[in-house]
Amino acid sequence: MTWFRCFIECKTRRKGKITQNVLGKNETLAIQGVFDILGTITWESFVNSRLPLLKLPEDVLSVLRQGKLEYTKAVAIARVKDEEQRAELLEKSVSKNLSLTQIKELIQQFQANDTLHVPPEKVLSQRYTDIGKQLKQAKVWDDAKKLRKVEKLLGDIEKLLSGA
Repeated sequence: MTWFRCFIECKTRRKGKITQNVLGKNETLAIQGVFDILGTITWESFVNSRLPLLKLPEDVLSVLRQGKLEYTKAVAIARVKDEEQRAELLEKSVSKNLSLTQIKELIQQFQANDTLHVPPEKVLSQRYTDIGKQLKQAKVWDDAKKLRKVEKLLGDIEKLLSGA
């Protein structure tokens, strides 16, 4: 493992500032000096925005390394978890030189199509989970009228489930 990689892996964030405990002051200044000479990006920005690119899915990383795709587009495409959709999006992005906005619109279309194909029982299950979370955070516990209504609705659900 190189000292630079060790430095990156050992860094921590405190109050929005990157700190590390592996390098001395001279080494840190040397790294900052290299990035200052390059003048295109700071080392903090490199650590926060470019280094995480190494964790992108291999198909996206490969196209990025070939220079066929900008890193901002690669990050957006990498958020698509379905491998087939991601491959399709990647191919379209490169062949048609899509803008980041166009890529994001296609991602939204994929997500909209996915929700159309979700089985009804999964939709209901998600609604149940969401309602449970909302109930925990809601102010119904402080309002007697709302609390009575919630108790009645829960009673109706219990009756329905028991088959009565």
